Amino acid sequence: HEYMEGIRKGEVIGVFVLVDGVLAHWAFILRSSRTSCLLGVGRGEALLGNAYTNPQFRGRGLQTTSLRQRLQECRRLGITHVYTETVPDNWPSRRAMERVGMVFLRDVTLLVVVTRIVVRITNTGRKARLFGLC
Repeated sequence: HEYMEGIRKGEVIGVFVLVDGVLAHWAFILRSSRTSCLLGVGRGEALLGNAYTNPQFRGRGLQTTSLRQRLQECRRLGITHVYTETVPDNWPSRRAMERVGMVFLRDVTLLVVVTRIVVRITNTGRKARLFGLC
């Protein structure tokens, strides 16, 4: 439901890749969402997230292509800062991020309290919002 509402408001943009008529990959630009709030993405910034490639289509560069397309769309929209996230051991995803010029920023551990208050714990000195209300 959150995605449909976000799409309606223009806050969520979906990218879908078909291979021979089969949905092979999907991913999103999240300008404002619960996920972007949880990760501390601010106004005027975007989260490139919730990407998935069907197993039979993995290893074909679809994530890299999708990231490039989403970055291009962010530039078109005037978004100057974008973030993405993945689990630490998802090396194919991390390599795709590096191929499009993204750099590792920080590890984030989230502690969600009462489903609205968020505490972010980071491992770098980069200024990040420590608390959030999502």
